[in-house]
Amino acid sequence: MKKIVCILIIFSLLFTLTNTSIAQSAAEESLQTKINREISIDDAVGIAAVNSRQAVIDDLEIAAKETAIKQAIEDADSVAGGITPTAALRDRVTVKVKVREAEANLEIAKRTKTDNAAQLERDVKLTFYNILLAQMELKTTAEKLKFTEERLNMAKSRYGAKTITKDDLDMAEYNLYSRNIEIESIKEKIKNLDMKLKDQLGLPLDGDMLQIKGMIIREEIPEVDIDRLVRENIETDTSVYAAAEKYNSAKITMELTAELFTQGSETYDNNMVSLETALRDYDAAKRNREVEIRNTYNDLLSLKDSADLAERYEELQRKIADNVKIKYEKGTVSKETYMAAEESYLDAVYGKYKSICDLNGKILEFNNIINKN
Repeated sequence: MKKIVCILIIFSLLFTLTNTSIAQSAAEESLQTKINREISIDDAVGIAAVNSRQAVIDDLEIAAKETAIKQAIEDADSVAGGITPTAALRDRVTVKVKVREAEANLEIAKRTKTDNAAQLERDVKLTFYNILLAQMELKTTAEKLKFTEERLNMAKSRYGAKTITKDDLDMAEYNLYSRNIEIESIKEKIKNLDMKLKDQLGLPLDGDMLQIKGMIIREEIPEVDIDRLVRENIETDTSVYAAAEKYNSAKITMELTAELFTQGSETYDNNMVSLETALRDYDAAKRNREVEIRNTYNDLLSLKDSADLAERYEELQRKIADNVKIKYEKGTVSKETYMAAEESYLDAVYGKYKSICDLNGKILEFNNIINKN
């Protein structure tokens, strides 16, 4: 009979692999069309989902757990009834615990697949946002490069007029060199992020860079009752569910043990230790879950405040830059003052969008934690 079960496992795994291969082949043409043009963040998430090797592994794991349930049921049905207390306990556990454990393992496998898919979506979105942010950083730095070049030209003129020293000219040249190095560093960052995104999408790492389209838009944070949120979501985590099921199995096993053994016997005491350990782990899992939810929400609120400040600072720098530009056009401030104000505004714009990316990333993390899309 166990040979038949093994055959069923192999057939189930082959069936899963075949279906996955067919689904991926059917999607290849559509995916190739998408990657040959600009892709949006939703396109990227879709490509990653179809190409996910982890999803294939998770499906195989689910298939194996489904077959394990059949084996557990078969074992329970074939129990003859032990004569000794030890044999009787083993048989009762086989009937009342092992099938339950197999069913719990299947549920854990299904939840793990959902968790992995959600994590992949979050990772793809984070990388996508980081590419958009790096592209903005490159554009901002290129604008600042123009000011650095202008400062060097001004320094050369002043040096020719003997109004600055050679050290001042050398510093202006160094600043230009440093700015160009900064640009090359940002370009390298974009290349690395492109490879990271390709890897997450299951695409070849070589070839042209992906052409992505999108804007960095601030996500809204709904008002929540954190205490109620914790109560409603503390048991939804896969690790908490697994710990709860382990505790429930240990509890049933202990109840069966108490029917056959007395306190002080090795079997009774060992199973009591297992029960107390499972209870400890279950309580710890719930505490860790609560801490994770509360800490992530607190981080979310802090990043929201940072984004608010960055937006106000950007607006302030815009007004300053506009005023300085008017004064520069009237000849009441120097060109250096004008360029410095423009650079400060460019930095403020980039800082605003970086804070938005940080906030959006934390929102994605929080939504994953509380199992909300």
